[in-house]
Amino acid sequence: MRIRVWNPFFYTNWQGTSADNEAADRIISTPEKYLLSQENLFQAEGGNAGLAVQMLGLLVGVGSVFAMSPRMSSYWKTGSLRWMEWLCLFGAGSIGYIGARQVSVSTFGDYNAYHRHWMAYNYVKSCNRWEGRQILTKRPTY
Repeated sequence: MRIRVWNPFFYTNWQGTSADNEAADRIISTPEKYLLSQENLFQAEGGNAGLAVQMLGLLVGVGSVFAMSPRMSSYWKTGSLRWMEWLCLFGAGSIGYIGARQVSVSTFGDYNAYHRHWMAYNYVKSCNRWEGRQILTKRPTY
């Protein structure tokens, strides 16, 4: 006999209501109400202050690599960075930027509008993915 464990996300708090669940129900009926324009999305991310925080986070991430590794600084000065060093800079910059974006949205922006915009965007995109086109125009030959 094999015991199969259900994923707890399928049954935990399924009857509960929250602001996000109610917003998701409203998004299903009228998603255009929650989609933001580019300017409104920029303001929901924090506007100019949020952009400054995000760029500061990127610079802190990349600067921390150079501060912790003098070898990286010498490689940068001589222009001899290899793919691993570029990957390290990209990863540190990405982590700094993503963390700073969360800070800017929650501090200077409107977190609920930002979150619900992306909920509505993903809902509309997933609905449009399956409508109005054929996936395979020719029958596979393999």
